[in-house]
Amino acid sequence: MKKTLIWAFFCACVFTTMVVPVMASLPPTRSGGQSGSLSTTFDFLFPFNQSVKTSGTKVLVDTGNFNLIGNPGFEATTYNTGWTVSSVYSKETSNTGSGNAALNWNAANSGDDVIYQVAVPNAWRGQNGVAWCHIKAASSSHSIRIHVTNTSAVDLGGNAIIASSTTEWKSNATWFEFPSSGDVQLRLIAYANEPAVYIDDCYLGLLSPDDAGQESAPRFSLYFSSTFNINNVTWTEASFDSVSANINRNVTVASNRVTPLQAGAYFVYFEAWKYDSTDTAVLGCRISRNGTTFSEQFTWEAQTGTKDTGVNCATIVDVDGIDDYIHAYLYQDTGVARTFEGTRTVMSGWRIK
Repeated sequence: MKKTLIWAFFCACVFTTMVVPVMASLPPTRSGGQSGSLSTTFDFLFPFNQSVKTSGTKVLVDTGNFNLIGNPGFEATTYNTGWTVSSVYSKETSNTGSGNAALNWNAANSGDDVIYQVAVPNAWRGQNGVAWCHIKAASSSHSIRIHVTNTSAVDLGGNAIIASSTTEWKSNATWFEFPSSGDVQLRLIAYANEPAVYIDDCYLGLLSPDDAGQESAPRFSLYFSSTFNINNVTWTEASFDSVSANINRNVTVASNRVTPLQAGAYFVYFEAWKYDSTDTAVLGCRISRNGTTFSEQFTWEAQTGTKDTGVNCATIVDVDGIDDYIHAYLYQDTGVARTFEGTRTVMSGWRIK
């Protein structure tokens, strides 16, 4: 019995001596054979993916968020780091979408802009992208337009209008294709000398993080290059004569209609804007397939001043990839024919399944 106890005590001591040192510390970090005299610099701004400089080599580090904008909420120590802003601007700390800061921007002229330029990871080139920002009006509501362009200010897809509010944060998204070369720019553009707006929580990245390295799904975006008229109380097919995006060339456009050449389900968005007026009227829009309505929306216009009025609708449309076509209609009941803005009349879509 004594021998058994002594042997058990001895085994316990040996086991403890072997295990405790292993649990008490981690294996040392190895340099992989590199010289210890070389320095490595890491520039992180979590939680977003960042370019990391390691002895002159830039690497995109995946931190779990695929936003290419390194300072999306103006939270950096120098709040406008990475952004180029025209006209009057300042750091905003009282009215923020999230976090402790936003940008207070007061555009003085039509065409004034806020720009963020960034390099594109090679695996993302040719892929579908999406961008958005959140804005809130400081004193009176108005709109700004969001674009994604190359460095020559040429749109890489559609663009969208963000209509601001003085009581809540608003956002809208624009979709595009990452270019085969060069940087991209997220651009917020003013229509005129506008009251100040707050900008926060911007995003520029893949339409889906799972798209990295995958073939882009078909996508299209159309607009009309000049103004056009819509008659009173008549559903009129919207006019399109220009293509701003045709990703993978899997879409044909003719007679104001889109015919996808890949079968599947397509998300389609249609937006149109009527020129300045003081109308009290109803505006309507439709998205149709082969003449059959899939989505119909109306907006009530009651203007006290000469302002543009917009209407939009969205839906999912299944097509056979052979001869099914997608088209859009507009309606207004002002009492007379009214003029709509061509470049702001846009129909965009992409295959989601």
